[in-house]
Amino acid sequence: MALWERNPPSSRRVLLTIGLVLVLLVVWGLEQAGLWPGALTAERMHR
Repeated sequence: MALWERNPPSSRRVLLTIGLVLVLLVVWGLEQAGLWPGALTAERMHR
């Protein structure tokens, strides 16, 4: 926190971080609601 006080991130970086968090929350919400397409779901491969 002391580093952020001395050298705060730019407003562009803050907006980028907030945007990424929002996108991740939307994807998570779609998956939890069962609306995520099965073709985009990662599955483990058999050895």
